[in-house]
Amino acid sequence: KAQGSGKGVALRFVCCSASAGSAVMPGISVTKEASGIAVVTLAHEPANAMTRVFWKELLDVVEALDVDKEVRAMIFQSGVKKNLFTAGLDITELYAPNTNETKMAEFWTLLSKTLIKIYSTSKVTAAAIK
Repeated sequence: KAQGSGKGVALRFVCCSASAGSAVMPGISVTKEASGIAVVTLAHEPANAMTRVFWKELLDVVEALDVDKEVRAMIFQSGVKKNLFTAGLDITELYAPNTNETKMAEFWTLLSKTLIKIYSTSKVTAAAIK
């Protein structure tokens, strides 16, 4: 959904899965500034672990911003409570008892597609790391 603000338009992309009794946690949000800068906030608590869901959500966001003619640049920042950008790849997704060949292929395919999309976009990209 989009909300107007003095600086631009805030768009919220929310992770799409939740089990019974649990709330859907915000995943990645995008704030589009009037200057053409899209601030992409990664907020997968507690540590922005890079799961298959994370990579799929980030790919969707980057693809949408890549074709948005109003966006000139993307800045990636952390929105988690801890003072970190990301914990990195989610080891539980890669650990043999928790995965299989199909899941592993999906994980690496999503990761690769996402990074290739970020690297090949015509937009300026930067990471804001504290």
